[in-house]
Amino acid sequence: LITLDAGGTSTDICLIENGKPNITTEASVGSFPIRLPMIDVRTIGTGGGSIAWITPEGNLNVGPISAGAAPGPMCYPQGGKEPTITDANLVLGRLPSKLIGGEISLSVERSRQGINILAQQLGVDMTTEQLASGIIEIANWNQANKIRQITIQRGIDPRALALLSFGGSGPAQSPLVMDILDMNACLIPPNPGNLSAFGLLAVDWRTDHIITKVMVEDRIDPKEITDIYSKLEKEAQGMLIRDGLDISRHQYVREADIRYFGQSTEVRVPAPDNNFDQDSVNELIEAFHLAHERVFGYAYRNEQKVEVVNFCLAGFGVIDRPILPQLKTKNGDTNSVPIETRQVYFDEKHIETPIFDRTQLLAEQIIIGPSIIEEFGSTTVIFPGQEATIDDKGIIVIRRLKR
Repeated sequence: LITLDAGGTSTDICLIENGKPNITTEASVGSFPIRLPMIDVRTIGTGGGSIAWITPEGNLNVGPISAGAAPGPMCYPQGGKEPTITDANLVLGRLPSKLIGGEISLSVERSRQGINILAQQLGVDMTTEQLASGIIEIANWNQANKIRQITIQRGIDPRALALLSFGGSGPAQSPLVMDILDMNACLIPPNPGNLSAFGLLAVDWRTDHIITKVMVEDRIDPKEITDIYSKLEKEAQGMLIRDGLDISRHQYVREADIRYFGQSTEVRVPAPDNNFDQDSVNELIEAFHLAHERVFGYAYRNEQKVEVVNFCLAGFGVIDRPILPQLKTKNGDTNSVPIETRQVYFDEKHIETPIFDRTQLLAEQIIIGPSIIEEFGSTTVIFPGQEATIDDKGIIVIRRLKR
């Protein structure tokens, strides 16, 4: 699974394997390296407020410059003076005339004016809609290329993955990103703009602890490793108790950062949860070889010594999971009824496109593209050649139509 969180200024992308996000110790903030374990989230300057601009060479670019929330896109009541991704989507008819339940009125005239001025600056002969489509295409390819960096460059085929799109601006474009990479499906959760906040409330309590102790393969002491993990577990237990989590809800996960002797980059692997003996050490080393092979495509078994660098332990305080509401199932006909239609620009032409209210959709309903699904904080676009199915949790599952 690839997660894509697109907001007003940027897009955060993360790879999830076997239900777990990848962890990195090679992150950075600006030009400063951060050598601490953290979720490997890659950020790109592409969001609803990203500005379309002309490079000194005369080429069209989108982002990372952003209009932000203030002044915001040109179409906003007090909007900026340069066209953004939101302006392009509005000109194409893919966004409603009002956002946030009607609280923000959008001016398509201002958006068209800004994109027309940009076309004059570019010196190209194209319609407003053609340039708006070009802005969206550049943004989509920027996101697709970032996904390629965390998949193909690691030997992972994105065609075997699904794309989970959320954030306020993600669902309007992610189905096209799915098509660019030929991915399995694009998933749009209910209230996509609030999914990150919901995740913070629904995730288990977690505390991470680490001890750095470099041990070369032929000098590893199993008893010392057992003592290290026991110490880490006591630290984690004390932290969880201090935060009010009963010991009956505690769980612990052991990991280790390991590298080949002479390398400067570690790979994090799971560690056995029993008292260490030589068999446990061998199991840990083999787990590293397998992980290194999966990430980099090769391993040096029986050729190069390994060294353990960090011993890591995550303590979890398991919470009661929220129960997600079940959508009602529509008996009989699974087709959905639109609330209206409007002209939307797809594939070099305007098409009369059905518009659906997400709050009225039922489980098992099918929507054929081109179509648009609107809700309070976001808009989902289903493009020509795609179809969407609503599952029993209200998630929109978009796939390509079978050719």
